Amino acid sequence: MSRDELARGIRTERVDDDIRRWAKRRVAQTQRTTEVQRSRAMHAGYRDGMAMALEDVVAHLMRTEQMCLRWRGEMIEQVRGLLACASRHPEALLAALDDALRAFAGVPSDVPVTIVLPVLLKPRRDDIRTRMEAACHAPVKLEFRATDERICVHRGSTVIEYDPHDYVARAEAALDIDPNASTADLHAMLAPALRSLGERVAALSTDLAQTERTVNTGLDFDAVQRPAIAPATGRFDATGDDDEHR
Repeated sequence: MSRDELARGIRTERVDDDIRRWAKRRVAQTQRTTEVQRSRAMHAGYRDGMAMALEDVVAHLMRTEQMCLRWRGEMIEQVRGLLACASRHPEALLAALDDALRAFAGVPSDVPVTIVLPVLLKPRRDDIRTRMEAACHAPVKLEFRATDERICVHRGSTVIEYDPHDYVARAEAALDIDPNASTADLHAMLAPALRSLGERVAALSTDLAQTERTVNTGLDFDAVQRPAIAPATGRFDATGDDDEHR
């Protein structure tokens, strides 16, 4: 084998060794970069999924709150309607009249009684007279008014009045109905869950930042290692003296 052929073989072997070392480094760096990118994509995807889930939760809570407010308003209106119907029912009016007549039981029987009733009780006037005679023996005068829903019983200087509107107002006050539902209780109930979710989102953001730093570090390392084969190649190509490699 000639001297030139031997020198070319040595150069070729060295170049092959450099190429293999460079390829190993390149494969290792590619694997690291791939793993980092996979981790970053996983964190980013999980973070985006969590963000979308949080948006859905907030939207659901807002819809639930609005639904509760609507239901509350509807229930309040139903309660008011029931109270109004109950307070104006003929049996309720007659019960109020009985209470008023019993209150006059101790008044002398010669003192006349004047009773003012809503016109809807006019069909029950015979029943009303029977009730009056059983409660007190006194002259009775009945009046029916179409524009007034109150029951008024006058006897002497005493007046007892039953007003359905006043009854409904006092019943609402007793039930403590608040048409404007406070959101403080809802916010207090959701605060722990929202705080936990906020901490999780912050942790995801921290993990993503660490992943970004790892990627940047890996890329910087790759930039340093990348030209490793170039000087070797250039050195062998530029060599003109075979004795340099002996």
